Amino acid sequence: MVHSSAQDYEKKLDFYRQGPGNLAGQMRQQLQRAEDDCANLAGREPAFIAAYLAQLDGIQATLAELGRPGRLNVTPEKLRFQTVQRQMFKQAGPILRRLGGAKGLHHHRPETAQAAEQPWWFLDQYLAERRRRLWKDAGSGLVMLALLGLVVVLVYNRFIRPDKDIEAHAELYLQAFHSVSREADYEAALVAIEEALGHQPDEAESWLLKGIILDELDRSEEAEVAYAQAQALIPAPEQISYLRSRLQLELGQPERAARLAQEAIALNPEYPEAWLMLGLAYEAQEQFNQAHNAMQTAVELADAQGNEALKVMIRINMSHLAGQQ
Repeated sequence: MVHSSAQDYEKKLDFYRQGPGNLAGQMRQQLQRAEDDCANLAGREPAFIAAYLAQLDGIQATLAELGRPGRLNVTPEKLRFQTVQRQMFKQAGPILRRLGGAKGLHHHRPETAQAAEQPWWFLDQYLAERRRRLWKDAGSGLVMLALLGLVVVLVYNRFIRPDKDIEAHAELYLQAFHSVSREADYEAALVAIEEALGHQPDEAESWLLKGIILDELDRSEEAEVAYAQAQALIPAPEQISYLRSRLQLELGQPERAARLAQEAIALNPEYPEAWLMLGLAYEAQEQFNQAHNAMQTAVELADAQGNEALKVMIRINMSHLAGQQ
């Protein structure tokens, strides 16, 4: 018994030694590389990203081997591994785009991969679930205001200015929006938005939503045509970027929303709505300091321009943000 205890003690000592030749040392080196490479993973080439995801498989397997009952306590290493995964999932949208969307991810995914065990191989499912969750639990006032605006449009058209084409367009637009945000069913969304445009072909936001849907279906050339149609209806390019940003945020894509809001700001730095949108996109990513700074700029611009209604809206969102910090 004493001999056995001594052997166990020596095994534990071997685990905590930093030598690269043993399994524990190799695992620590892999964890360190994973932590270092995670910082800019979304900017890497697809082959590098695929190799990184495979590296996570290796770390997980090593942790399972070392942590078998009666062996070693690898709780600290498991916590490091969980932190790496959280950091990676914050970049899920850009990473998936770098891989070529769901099809590209599926191409690299091992046949034996399981979503519950290796969630990094199922970023498409993670993003779809996050969109559904954001829609269900939408905390940003802008999303609710956007939906309220659509309800107002429906009420106006039904009771004040009854027009069958306008009403049909609004209902089909909502149908397309829900198909994307709740179900990630882009084919059904495309059918609905095309029908909506058949009733109201001069609705710029519908063309923008169609462009987003076509992008998700990897039909980029057709998407650019849709964006061009919207641009023809709204000549101000910063407004187009702003509207695209708002749509992406409402659809649960805060990274894309932030990028498009920055485009709008680059075109017009004194555009308070774009600064607000940037703040909301940062808030959705839990980047609260950046969100506060962007909203502060938005409220200052709205004040300077005498836009009291916008100031109130921004203040409401800033209060909501303060409650999360």
